[in-house]
Amino acid sequence: MMSLWTEETEGMVKLVVERFFRELGVPRDTHLMAQLMNLAKRMDYVELNGGTVWTAGNGGSASTASHAAGDWTKAALGSELVDDQLVRAACLTDVGALLSALENDYGREKGLAQLARRFVSENDVVVLFSVSGRSENIVELAEFCRKSGVMAFAFVGAGLEADAPLRKAARVIESKSMDYGVVETEHLGWVHAVARALVVSNGGAV
Repeated sequence: MMSLWTEETEGMVKLVVERFFRELGVPRDTHLMAQLMNLAKRMDYVELNGGTVWTAGNGGSASTASHAAGDWTKAALGSELVDDQLVRAACLTDVGALLSALENDYGREKGLAQLARRFVSENDVVVLFSVSGRSENIVELAEFCRKSGVMAFAFVGAGLEADAPLRKAARVIESKSMDYGVVETEHLGWVHAVARALVVSNGGAV
């Protein structure tokens, strides 16, 4: 299966995502756009290599992670004419019973990392959602990814220290706000932007 992410496709993706943000009333941010395009390209690589996109978060960010897994899986089939272009996405924090068992055995901060040990492989990508960027279980999961050679991205809010452990283990995409409601809303907007990128890169129209 050949990648559909060509130079022409990338131009189309950018136009679609820029239009999406414009309709949301979000100012143009070339740095954010580049970061989201890098994530979408990595998901294309995962798709081509039979990998899985894993998501995770706590509380409201867990619901965003679950939403992302659903939207990205659904959006990855951009066109019925391109029925072999599929992204598998799943949310680690949706596996409640198993996750709670691992947290009970290893401690809450290590539960997600232990879950990832059982499911995540080097052909996968992990996308983390954390407003603070400091939640111990999220940082532990990112560290597992770093040690295992798995690329991780993290959607966070403003204020994460330059030397924060998460920055060393994941590619951080951050909001300019520290307000939880604003940040969680922005993160969901980024999820939808990436979904649109997947639709276009897989031959669909939005």
